[in-house]
Amino acid sequence: MAGSWWSARAPARRDAPQDMSSASLFGGGLIAGDALAALGIGIVSLLAVVT
Repeated sequence: MAGSWWSARAPARRDAPQDMSSASLFGGGLIAGDALAALGIGIVSLLAVVT
């Protein structure tokens, strides 16, 4: 849904590959942010147990 909304607003670029679309980059950012949050929670939990 967000991908179709985003692509409707952004003009299609011919010089960028398909996997570099705005929707793909936005989704990748969400996945990376979630992974970093999980890593941070894991490190804090590990430090809480060790100390």
